[in-house]
Amino acid sequence: MDWCTTAAIPEDAEPDQAAADAIAAALPAGQRVLLACRASRFEMDMWVAKYATVVLTDRALIVAKDRAFGRPKADRVVPLEEITACGFGPLLDVGPTWEVTFRGKRGAGTMYFSGPVQAQQVETELRAAVSSVLAQAADPDLAEFHRSVAAASAQPPGEIGKDLTPAQIVEESRRMRQQADSGDLRGAWERRVQLGYGVPSDAVPQADRFWLNAAPAIAALRLGLKDHPMEAMCCGTALQDEDSSDPEQHAAVQEFRRLFSGNG
Repeated sequence: MDWCTTAAIPEDAEPDQAAADAIAAALPAGQRVLLACRASRFEMDMWVAKYATVVLTDRALIVAKDRAFGRPKADRVVPLEEITACGFGPLLDVGPTWEVTFRGKRGAGTMYFSGPVQAQQVETELRAAVSSVLAQAADPDLAEFHRSVAAASAQPPGEIGKDLTPAQIVEESRRMRQQADSGDLRGAWERRVQLGYGVPSDAVPQADRFWLNAAPAIAALRLGLKDHPMEAMCCGTALQDEDSSDPEQHAAVQEFRRLFSGNG
């Protein structure tokens, strides 16, 4: 899912798009972008970055320096479980610049913003994310609850698949399988979500019916989206369409069984 549709983005502190895209694309499976912004300055110990893009995920605070040349990339990653305190307020108690501060096991950091609105939103999101990580570490059941809530708020299924022709469905199925095989897991899953429920199966070859659901189902499970409302449907439909004599289909079923329920 595109981080722009789900992340909090403070007005007048929008992140550099390329830098945020690069950070989001490199996230480990299952991590979600909660907030993306641009600080006029980011300091951590002796390291300083002007106009830094800051991405807060449900596991880490990630910072990328502004670059005139070269590909954007993450320059600093601070795991949320290492952050022990955070706060915000006017610089030198007078402003007009406002700062968001945090302390961690490996040092302290400060982000600077042009006003209180952006600073407060960033600090609020950071504080909530840190609290969630600490609570989940202490209570595994709470961690499962948070994953379910995140999945329930994910991109809702579309409806465009209902109007596809058999030839178009074959094309969609083969493209999603290629995406999943090449590591483009989000691309495969998000396209299946766009197609939605009720994709016709008449006149569609068995193998294409199977991979239409099996490939994105595996992609979603690898991304940690087990609780998405479409995941169970994709797994169940693929099981119904499986040709157990086909080694590749059998292997795919074994994989999503293992990823979904630990069986197989």
